[in-house]
Amino acid sequence: MALKVTIAERTQSSYLVALEGKLDCDTYSECSETISPLLTESANVLILDMAKLDYLSSLGLRVLNNTRKTIESSKGHMLFINVQPMVRGVFQIVCPSVLDVTFRSLEEAEMYLYFIQKHEAGSQKA
Repeated sequence: MALKVTIAERTQSSYLVALEGKLDCDTYSECSETISPLLTESANVLILDMAKLDYLSSLGLRVLNNTRKTIESSKGHMLFINVQPMVRGVFQIVCPSVLDVTFRSLEEAEMYLYFIQKHEAGSQKA
């Protein structure tokens, strides 16, 4: 099965990216090319919906990790929602820090972002 990447702009600086299929050696470059244009300085939130992601290889993981590093380097946030058990297992083994920003639903992720952004706003005033 090929990879399908669907992008929905939530706000001017926030995107929901749904991954469907397999993110592996055959699809990682397509995924990277599709997501890269979102990684501008104005994009500060990227939420990856992985409800229909069936498989994640090491190359796919590298794409996600590089994307996360890029958005975080410009003070942005990358969150994961609806992560399937197999993919969660990969995260637990290879990069457990991703589990800190993994949520069961979009609503949970939005709540997390609300508190993070409120905290960041408070830190800037001090």
